[in-house]
Amino acid sequence: MFDFDTAPIHDTSDYRVLSAFPLSGGLTNRCWKIAIQCQQTQQHHWCVWRPISKTTQAFGISRADEHQILQVISEVSVLAPRPVALLSTGLLAEWIEGKSNPDLSCRSLMSLLVQVHHLPKPDLSFDFKQKANVYWQSLPEKEKTLELRQQHEKFQSCLPWSFFSDVCCHHDMGPHNIIDTEEDGYRIIDWEYAATGDPSFDLALAIMSNDLDISEAVLEYCDIKGVTNHIEWQRAVLAWLPWCEYLSTLWYNVSNACLNSD
Repeated sequence: MFDFDTAPIHDTSDYRVLSAFPLSGGLTNRCWKIAIQCQQTQQHHWCVWRPISKTTQAFGISRADEHQILQVISEVSVLAPRPVALLSTGLLAEWIEGKSNPDLSCRSLMSLLVQVHHLPKPDLSFDFKQKANVYWQSLPEKEKTLELRQQHEKFQSCLPWSFFSDVCCHHDMGPHNIIDTEEDGYRIIDWEYAATGDPSFDLALAIMSNDLDISEAVLEYCDIKGVTNHIEWQRAVLAWLPWCEYLSTLWYNVSNACLNSD
């Protein structure tokens, strides 16, 4: 028997949970891989249950926004998981079978990022200062050190800039969110932070989270994208990196606070 509350799914959808397995490795998600049966068609599916929880609320994550983004993408691409059902307690999404954390070359990763940036723009726009404030408000007072307070005030006093026209951004393109499948090539999961935003910010986040060489990554990105102003892109990435590090610092502090409160 599994330790999984089936009531939110059984009571509010046409699906019946057959089995469930907790997924490891996600601080934000606390997700489950579940086998479900559609009551109307009797068909079985493997899905990911992405619940709404105190942790998702601490990060300002909306499963409704995530569902909408996945729905829009699924109409034009197989790059993201297909949404199955949005419930009041969470999101059911397609389970993607394959190898996680693939050893991607810089060019392969940049190719995926360019594909993301060519997807339809979500209705949700990324607000850097608002996101940082959500993280800040979620931190316990005892975790707000003098150094962190000074850093927070410094960045909140400056307005983030925009270097390029907004596109669809994933905002979490680490190797843990890329799946190597046999049929559809590389696919990308965990779109909970996705929104319309500056592509150079998304590029800077990807470079930081994958520990890439900045010059190489920018050159590869621009070559795949078909643009020649790589110097402008590199300047934009360099300008964004301190903001990426600041947001990442807040994110990890909130993650640790959530883990310690469990």
